[in-house]
Amino acid sequence: MKVVTVGTGMAAAEFVQRLRLDGFSDEIVMCSDEDFAPYSPCVIPFYLAGEPFDTVFWKGKDFYRHYRVTPRLSDPVVEVDAEKRIVRTAAGRTEVYDRLFYAAGARSWYPCPEWLETQGVFGFKTLTDMVAIDKYIKEHNIKKGVVFGGGFIGVDAAWPCGTGAWI
Repeated sequence: MKVVTVGTGMAAAEFVQRLRLDGFSDEIVMCSDEDFAPYSPCVIPFYLAGEPFDTVFWKGKDFYRHYRVTPRLSDPVVEVDAEKRIVRTAAGRTEVYDRLFYAAGARSWYPCPEWLETQGVFGFKTLTDMVAIDKYIKEHNIKKGVVFGGGFIGVDAAWPCGTGAWI
C-alpha cells in the first residue's frame, strides 16, 4: 500500500509519524510546495529574532530519512484525481496512491496581493517567507520594519527582537 500526503505541515507530519510508530512499513510520499522538512509555523518568527534555523524543525531536520519518507519538494500538487487515485504536480510529476492524506494547510489572505510583488514586502506565513525576509534584511542592512496584521504571528513579528529594532 502506498500513502501520499499533500502537504508536509504539522498535521501531515503527525500523521506520518503515527503511521510509522504503529508499524506501517509500506511506501509513504510527502508532497510540498516548499523545500523543507516539516516545521512548526509557531516558531518561525523566532528564527528572524536570531534563534538557530534548525530549531524550527520540531520533529528534526532529518524527518524524511528518519521516518522513511520519499519527499517531493518545491513542486506543489495542482490536481487530485480521486477516481484514478493520482496526484499531479506543477512540474507534471504524478504520484499514484492507495490512500491520500490531504493536509495542504491554509493560505494567507492579503487585502492587496499585488503588494507582495513590491521589493521589500513579504508574506509572513511560511518558512520560505522567513528565509526570504532574513536574506533581504541581511543584504540591505534593514534596521526597522512595519508589520500589518495583529494575529499571533503578526504580534510575534512585531515584538522587539532583542534590539528593539522592530516596531
